[in-house]
Amino acid sequence: MSIYDVEPLSLAKVSTYPLASRPSKVTVEDFATPITEEASLRHYLASLPNILAVQNLRELAARMRLARAQNKPIIWGIGGHVIKTGLGPIIIDLMNRGLVTAIAANGSVLVHDAEIAMVGSTSEDVDATLGEGVFGGAEETGKLLNDAASQGRSDSIGLGEAVGRALLKSKPHNENLSLLCASYKARVPLAAFPGQLFSQHRRTDGRFVLPQPAVRLRGQQRGSRARLAHGRRQPLQRVQHRTVTTLCRELLELAEERRFFRQRRVRHHQANAYSLNDRILASSSSTSSNFTEPTRNHGDVVPSRRHRSSKCSMASSSVSTPPSSLKS
Repeated sequence: MSIYDVEPLSLAKVSTYPLASRPSKVTVEDFATPITEEASLRHYLASLPNILAVQNLRELAARMRLARAQNKPIIWGIGGHVIKTGLGPIIIDLMNRGLVTAIAANGSVLVHDAEIAMVGSTSEDVDATLGEGVFGGAEETGKLLNDAASQGRSDSIGLGEAVGRALLKSKPHNENLSLLCASYKARVPLAAFPGQLFSQHRRTDGRFVLPQPAVRLRGQQRGSRARLAHGRRQPLQRVQHRTVTTLCRELLELAEERRFFRQRRVRHHQANAYSLNDRILASSSSTSSNFTEPTRNHGDVVPSRRHRSSKCSMASSSVSTPPSSLKS
């Protein structure tokens, strides 16, 4: 016999259903199948289980084929890990097959791809180099990227195109493995954003790495021309780094909107506080029998809401006639 006073829960009302009536996400038709030694790559891919990542990969491949058939753009967004893990030749092959319309990359793509093209190796030991203060200090990498950025700004071309042009002009030993070289030769746009390694070289010049974006301030009209504060109309600065410009504009507008809504929220809270204080003072004055409206002479200062709010904690029984004027 149990020593506890509580009774066990009753499971008599637990409901169940037939297993065959339940929709399931995995069936035996989705299982992997063994392959033989003579199987081709096509058979191997078809033998994989149609579950999770494999299912996503097959759906992505189907959508890419459909986009190519309908002459739709296929834009790739990649980071440095795609390059330093050796997938650059795969993307180059897909580019040659018409499955890459444009590429959006970050600064690490430029670094890893350029180093692979020049010396055939990349990806330094971050933990070991940070402590010594030499992380990102490769002379050839920094010189190539910053010189390309400077020349690209002078020629009004994007950063990705400028680095690809400079890298291809240097005739690197592993040109066939470079995504930058391949995209430049194939005229496939590669938009790149500068990374931290740009600023760790003596040739760094911020004017060339990140051009001044065309920014539309709040309240200005959208389009290629903006109305300035004094009413005159001037064209926005046109730059070729359209992707960088768009990103900077969106970030600045987002920060401005957040600041605007934050200020509006503060004003809303202040207005609510003032309204509450007014109601408290009105309630106090209605319950006080000895309250009389003060007579103000010419030149008297009307008490502000902020001044009245400091008096809102007074009890109704102790409310006295307010002063007729408030000395400044």
